Amino acid sequence: MKYRALITAILTLAILGPGGHWCPAQSLSNGIAAVVNGTVITLSEVRESVKAQEQIYLMEFRNDPMALNKAMEELKERAVDSLIDRELILAEFRKIGGTIRPQYIDDEIDNIVRENFGGDRTAFVTELARAGMTLKKFREEREKMLIVQIMRGRYTADEGPPTPLEVREY
Repeated sequence: MKYRALITAILTLAILGPGGHWCPAQSLSNGIAAVVNGTVITLSEVRESVKAQEQIYLMEFRNDPMALNKAMEELKERAVDSLIDRELILAEFRKIGGTIRPQYIDDEIDNIVRENFGGDRTAFVTELARAGMTLKKFREEREKMLIVQIMRGRYTADEGPPTPLEVREY
């Protein structure tokens, strides 16, 4: 991770373009935002991860294009960093030989269907399709989320909560 600043700078150019400004025309094409241990993070994955926040920024900064560009730049940088971190965590999980039982993923999806769709699996699948996602892709994403949660929990379990001084310093 010692090259993170360099990687972020290169990725910012790849996402934002040469002027460091958000280029809507560039967002129409899909390209490589980063490669982490042989795993490609695409520009569409970055766009997908920031879609909701992007809409909020478009409304919030509609009268201030400079602030909008700055907010979008920061949003994209954070998204790329987050996706890189996720891929590094997933690589570590694979490296240690970790596995997730398919039943755990099924249980997660069943909980989502029960809590958000009143148990109506058809409505859930319809909503996925409306969002342009397949059930298979959703399962893969949930599995990745579970792995990240497990790995983060593994490394933070030994740490106590931050002290008031640490919170203030942060």
